[in-house]
Amino acid sequence: MTLNRTVEKPQASYRQILKSSLILGGAQAIVMVLELVRVKFAAILIGPVGIGLYGTFQSTSSMLQTFFGLGLRESAVRNVALAFATGDEQEIGKTIRTLRRLVWITGVAGAMAMALGAPWLSEWTFGESAYAPDLALMGLALLCMNLRKGQMALIQGARRVADLARLKIAGAALGVGVTLPLYWQLGLRGIVPALLTVAAAELLISWLYARRIPVPEVTLGWRETVRRSGGMVRLGLAFMWTSLLLAAVGYLVRVLIIRVENLESVGLYAAAFAVSGLLIRAVMQAMQTDYYPRLSAVSDQPAAMRALVNEQTEVGMLLTLPGLLALLTLGQWLIPLLYSAEFGGAVPLLYWFAIGSALKVIVWPMAYILIAMGRARDYSLLEMVSQCVHFGLVALLLAQFGLIGVAIAFFAHLLLHALMVWAVAGRLIEFRWSPNATRLAKAFLLLLVATFASAQLFPPTLHALLGSMLTAGAALFCLRALVARVGVEHRLVRGLCGFSWGRVACGVPRPERDAAD
Repeated sequence: MTLNRTVEKPQASYRQILKSSLILGGAQAIVMVLELVRVKFAAILIGPVGIGLYGTFQSTSSMLQTFFGLGLRESAVRNVALAFATGDEQEIGKTIRTLRRLVWITGVAGAMAMALGAPWLSEWTFGESAYAPDLALMGLALLCMNLRKGQMALIQGARRVADLARLKIAGAALGVGVTLPLYWQLGLRGIVPALLTVAAAELLISWLYARRIPVPEVTLGWRETVRRSGGMVRLGLAFMWTSLLLAAVGYLVRVLIIRVENLESVGLYAAAFAVSGLLIRAVMQAMQTDYYPRLSAVSDQPAAMRALVNEQTEVGMLLTLPGLLALLTLGQWLIPLLYSAEFGGAVPLLYWFAIGSALKVIVWPMAYILIAMGRARDYSLLEMVSQCVHFGLVALLLAQFGLIGVAIAFFAHLLLHALMVWAVAGRLIEFRWSPNATRLAKAFLLLLVATFASAQLFPPTLHALLGSMLTAGAALFCLRALVARVGVEHRLVRGLCGFSWGRVACGVPRPERDAAD
């Protein structure tokens, strides 16, 4: 099995980006629904105490897995994609065998550390040692999670997008089908067995999908394993450092809000931030899953990288613009609907978070240039500077403007981050926006700024009317722009054109024979 290293024709590339975005976005929507079902019934069966225990056990094992996993889930995707791109069976086999050895070593180390440190973890987390046996057992879940992430890196590196979507849905379905019966039968005592069973079942399913990928048999000594592990681990450590940095800054921002404002303000901040990320997370996840290995496969071809970054950015903007405008338009009702009327104070924050999220759509395709090229040190340094700027802006603007200052700081730091990434991308591959991407970005930002300004300047009813008009117009524009990029022969376009309204919406004229009839 090999991956194409040649520059794809633009239409084929747009089609691939759209396909992966729709498949993974749809899977993410199903996962969200299943997760809501699980949380709802879990709350009934085990109550707030059980939900707290579940979250604590899961977050503890996940934190240790992040540390001992060395970021291999993310970094190995690049190595696997590059190996498949060469078409060299020896290279493919040795890369995958190196990955599998690494995830076993790091997984066993993490499981042993969790088992041996369980008494201390229990005392530090719960203030008593009663939960030490449960935490020791969670070491097995950590091992399963680590091995599963190795299988996921292989599947993603081979660009098996549909398999990844099925894995996500299967994992969420297991979370419902396994945990709820155990909660019903065992109550609080079913939490750890549920976590262990789901982790083991997810590992088994990932193995069933990974074994479909042909892996050549090779001989690999431990000396060569160590040599091959170097680049994978270095980039993985950059991912791990970034994850820990993001978690630390997120924690410190919440602490700062509590100190300057109060705990209620943290709730408003968390609600606005969560709602603003619903749409973006689905699109960004699709980008990470398919775009990252595609970009890695051509990381030695600057022209191909420039084209792919522009194409991914265009499709990302077209897919997210209507949703972001709808969020800016309906946020005043969406927040109370999803939470309660007490969260009305989160709406002004939501507007700033939404336009900040729009900047992510533009900057993330460029940021992946560093990752695809294996520039671990540059990536780590860029993220460190960006997060330090973010926290500094939060501290400054929170003191000056109150809670809204935190949301403004989020937007301002992403604007500065975008400028830094653009400068680095220009240095690495001489990146510049294509004329199409430039025109689209101008329209994208103009519509967002107009809707944001409407929310600030006009009464709610008038803003809703203007915002709805802009959202509807943008949706029509984005649909037609996507049709122009993927072609009228695309299966999705043909399906839409089967309806008279769909043909009009897509801007596709009726065939002459039909018009004559």
